[in-house]
Amino acid sequence: MSLLIVFLLLTAGCASGGDNPVAATPQPAPVQQSDPKPIDPPAIAPAPTPEPTPPPAPNTLKLTLSGTFGPDGTITGTFTYVTAQGPMDTNIRHLTPNVAYTLEDWDITVNSASIEEEIASTVYRKANVGNSVEFCIGNCIFSAPALIELSFRNESNQLLQLAFELQDPTPFINPPSSLSEWGPMMLNGASVYRFPCPICSPVAYLGTGALGG
Repeated sequence: MSLLIVFLLLTAGCASGGDNPVAATPQPAPVQQSDPKPIDPPAIAPAPTPEPTPPPAPNTLKLTLSGTFGPDGTITGTFTYVTAQGPMDTNIRHLTPNVAYTLEDWDITVNSASIEEEIASTVYRKANVGNSVEFCIGNCIFSAPALIELSFRNESNQLLQLAFELQDPTPFINPPSSLSEWGPMMLNGASVYRFPCPICSPVAYLGTGALGG
């Protein structure tokens, strides 16, 4: 009887031990992936604002100049002035009547070519130091009729003296308002390239000359 009780107790203990579940291995909680922070596109610098083009001066006239001297010398360039201006001076060089006007700009090249050794090539340009011009209308040359005269000087003190017939009906009020109010270039010694007097030489007389718009 006692052996039967012990057997029953042992059997019950094994049964109860077999019913114990195996402890489950704890699984780590899933890591929640955060949404990636959006990357801002690189900033694009705005295009620089272009500098405004300055408006042209009102009532300006730009003329082209061409001429020849010596065997193969040439003169080419441009000059510009305001047509609505009034005289800046009168009776210059003690000649009368005449008036002087202002050129806004000038850029003229003299190429002496084969006579370079006698009278050197040069340029006349407003932007260059020591360059000047006299723009005279009327009796601008002693013992000459009324005309238009442009006298250019530069830092070498070389003189380019150009004379034109006068066709402007109002020369003492304002300068010629168009190319048609400039007459032909006066040659035969009236238009020259030289050193000013009292040196006066060497001198080259222009053989041809013309203006264009």
